[in-house]
Amino acid sequence: MRKGADPAAPDRGFGWKLAATWLFAALLWAVMFVWRPLNFWLLMSLTQAALIALSLGLAGCPFEHRRPTRGDLALGAGSAVLLYALFALGNLLSRRLLPGAGLQIGAIYAIRNGTPAWLIALLLLLVIGPGEEIFWRGWVQRHLAARLGENGALAATVVLYAGIHLVTGNPMLILAAFTAGLVWSLMYRLFHRLWPNVISHALWDAAAMALFPFH
Repeated sequence: MRKGADPAAPDRGFGWKLAATWLFAALLWAVMFVWRPLNFWLLMSLTQAALIALSLGLAGCPFEHRRPTRGDLALGAGSAVLLYALFALGNLLSRRLLPGAGLQIGAIYAIRNGTPAWLIALLLLLVIGPGEEIFWRGWVQRHLAARLGENGALAATVVLYAGIHLVTGNPMLILAAFTAGLVWSLMYRLFHRLWPNVISHALWDAAAMALFPFH
C-alpha cells in the first residue's frame, strides 16, 4: 500500500504483517536493552531507521502532506510541553510513593553514559522520535483503525507499544511508555494527523532524555 491508498482496502495478510513487524521490533528492543552489543544510541537510531523503512515499504508515506502546518507545529510543541509537565509531576510522586522508583528511573538515564547530550538530543529529534511515530501511529494505529475502529486501534496500539518495553524489565520505563503512548495515540485518534505526533515525540524525547532529564 502506497501514499494515497486506502488503509481499509482488503489485505488478507495484514494480521501476519502486524504480528511479524511487532515481533521484529520486540527483537530489536531486546538487542538494544538486553544484549546491547554496540552503543545504545547507535542501536536505537539503526532500529528506528529499520522500522521507518519497514513501515514505508508496507504502507507507503503516512503523512498528509510534505511539510507541517503552523497548527501542526503548535499542537506538537504544546503537547510536548504538557507531556513533559505530566512526567515531571509523575517523577516527583513516583519517587515518594513507589519503592525502587528512583533506582529504576536512574537505570533509564544510565544509558546516556558515554554519549554527549547534544548528540543524544540530535538523534532523538531527527531519527528516533520521528521513527517511532511513523511506525506506531503511521503504520500500526492507522491500519488497525480500518479493522478495529478508531477506539479499538487506539487501545491496541497503546498495549503493543507498552508491551514491547516489557523486554527491558524496568517497571518505570514500561509505565512511561504506556503513558506517553496513550497521549500520542489519543492525539492521532483525535486529529488524524501524523506531523503533530512527530513533533511532540521528538521534542519530548530530546527534553526528557537529553536536555532536561528528570533527576
